[in-house]
Amino acid sequence: MTRDEFLTFLDAKLQEIRDKFNRKNDSYGVRDDVFHNFRETARRIYSSEGSEAMFRVLLTLEDKHTVSLCKNGLADPEVEDRLEDRVVYNLIALAMCKEAKESAHREHEWFRKNMYGVPAEAR
Repeated sequence: MTRDEFLTFLDAKLQEIRDKFNRKNDSYGVRDDVFHNFRETARRIYSSEGSEAMFRVLLTLEDKHTVSLCKNGLADPEVEDRLEDRVVYNLIALAMCKEAKESAHREHEWFRKNMYGVPAEAR
């Protein structure tokens, strides 16, 4: 496969994965909270809905695919579905990282403003 062929494959596959995510998410997700299932599971298992707890839930859910792929390799009857699901899990993990960083920044700014009296223009 050439680089150009791969890029064409990548574009098509990412669109396919996006469409699949939208279909699956409609059946068990919450439209305005992509992390809903991770948050609820984290709350039940870790008594926390924080980013770290949700991230650990995600890793646990993703691991079922890793276990099967390690056991069966390319002979796994669901190899492509499992690999596509892992792509989605990793993109969700990246979104969790982004949200956690933004949340930490907002919290830091709140403390600067409210606890240390730093005026907005000095921030």
